[in-house]
Amino acid sequence: MWAPSDGIMQYGEIRLRDVETGKIDVAEKYKGFFFSEKMDGWFVVWDGKDSLFTKSGKIRLPAPKSFLKHLPKGTAISGELIVKGEQATSVAGLRKENGPLWSKAKLYAFDLPGDRRSTFSTRTAKLKKIVEKQCARSKADKASKTGGSEMKCPLRYIKQHTVTTNAAFLKKFFRIVECTGEHKTKKGAQCFGEGVVLTDPESLYVPGRASSKVRAKLKRREDKEGKVVGHGTHSLRVQYSTKAEPFTLGIGFKANERERLKELFPIGTVVKYSYRSLGKNGFPKEARFVGKREKADMS
Repeated sequence: MWAPSDGIMQYGEIRLRDVETGKIDVAEKYKGFFFSEKMDGWFVVWDGKDSLFTKSGKIRLPAPKSFLKHLPKGTAISGELIVKGEQATSVAGLRKENGPLWSKAKLYAFDLPGDRRSTFSTRTAKLKKIVEKQCARSKADKASKTGGSEMKCPLRYIKQHTVTTNAAFLKKFFRIVECTGEHKTKKGAQCFGEGVVLTDPESLYVPGRASSKVRAKLKRREDKEGKVVGHGTHSLRVQYSTKAEPFTLGIGFKANERERLKELFPIGTVVKYSYRSLGKNGFPKEARFVGKREKADMS
């Protein structure tokens, strides 16, 4: 079981440019570590009882019974909540119990935050069996037409891989973030792979920010949060630091968002954007809007 006051384990970070330039030798520093796809969704925790919480523990998602009935009672699970065909932050629409997005939502299980005694290798093995058991039960219920629902099992297990060589690791990494090879998606489908998470298989679950020597995320693009300080015709003026000059953010919006920027993103709104790198002027290169963040979940 898990409660918001228990807290969650957060990731350390390593930069792709450090890996590509050899500054960080993954095969040396992380040899034998597990790594898995880091999906671009909404990080949530199932408390093992009756509720789904966002990572801050301050927001409880009103998931319908048809969704919650597939989750294991007595076992807390953390993972990424994904809505097929939607941007990561579109899952904010899941704050409505009867919202249409719940029928397309999937919970990609990553860890067992309530288990503080087992190593990660043990936890992830347990998690895989839990997901398989829950979905097998859901399938049986639906087949028997007793106690079942129209919703298919929304649980998915995030597969773990082992670091061996730099070449093999980077090959897998780029397949994930570019959605190629075994990660290829249907034409026009949303690519959810934003990077990978490396975890020491012998590490225990400890709430708070983990050292990059224990658990680290590696993403292809950097991301930041900033405040809206102005509006253009079809863009936002965003400032990511009180010491930085505002820059124009005009890529990544949906058509309906682009026409209602002042209404949807008033002055002071916190938005998240991704970018390739910072230019000499300090402005983010190829900045792309990702979504609006809930203030309670800023970290």
